[in-house]
Formats: sequence, C-alpha cells, structure tokens
Amino acid sequence: MDRTQFLTVSTALCLTMVSATKAAAEGWPDTIDLLTEARSHAQACMDEMRNSGDASAISAGRDTYNAAKAAADGAIAGFTTGLVQGYRPEDLPRIQSNVERAGAKLEDFCNAAIRASAAAKGSRGVLSDILKEAIGPVVDGLKSAAGALWSRHVEMAKLEMETIRGQLQEAKWPEYGSQ
Repeated sequence: MDRTQFLTVSTALCLTMVSATKAAAEGWPDTIDLLTEARSHAQACMDEMRNSGDASAISAGRDTYNAAKAAADGAIAGFTTGLVQGYRPEDLPRIQSNVERAGAKLEDFCNAAIRASAAAKGSRGVLSDILKEAIGPVVDGLKSAAGALWSRHVEMAKLEMETIRGQLQEAKWPEYGSQ
C-alpha cells in the first residue's frame, strides 16, 4: 500500500469516527477527543506538505498553518480557562470564534498540502474532498462542546481538573515543521 492509499484509508476511517461524534459533545472526554482529532488532521497535513518537497508551498503553508495553530491555541486556552474558572457567557463567543478560525485555516492548509503533494506526484489529490468533509464536523462538535461545557460546568475534584488540563495541553498543535 503506497502512502496516498494509506492516507486515503486513514482519512476514510477518520470520517467514520467523526460521523459517530457528530452529535454535540457533552463533556470533557468528547471535547478532548475532538481537539486531539483536529491536532491529528494538522499533523497529517503538515506531513503531506513536507513530503511534497515543494519548498515554495512549504514556505507559503507556514503562515496558514501558524494562523490555524494560533486560533487552535486560543480555543484550547479558552477551554483551559473555562475549566479552572468556570465559564462565563462572554467567554463562549470567543472560544467558538477561535474554533471556527482554526477550522477554516486548517482546511486551507490541508487543501494547499494536498495540491502540493498532487503536483509533486503529477496526479490529482484524492484526499481533498475527504479532508474537507472531515474538518467541518470536528469544528461543529467543538463549538457545541464549548456551549455544553459552559452550560453544564460543575465543581470538579482538583485531580480531575489537573488531568483534563494535561489533556488540553497535549491537544496543542506542534510547531510548523516539527515532528
């Protein structure tokens, strides 16, 4: 199985899992899963971009990736603050806005990575439609999660908060070009 086939199968599997979590997230486990899924998409697209070997595309992709990463970091910071301090109504639009920006920029970055990879291989990228479909439900799920967590915030044991905080930190995206 070549790399393109592997990515196609992997992405199709992701789509199946996304459809299972398409309903609104109801708590921290769902939120962490969705954040981790977004991070995995970012990593896969970064790998695809890097493997294209197109220095110009790789350089141009850096800005788009960094904009997506900044928005994702903002959403994770919002979730972290909400975890520790409790959610306030004014926090929700900011978190959801960061989630939307991260999703839009991630989609742009992934599409650019697929184009660069396809050009390097001299073929049409088969993953573009699959990845485009997969990112939207993750963004929608995270926006729902922000609302659900805000409306259902309850006091948690300190150990549980620390565990969730650690999981939120692990969901942060890698720096562009890092492994």
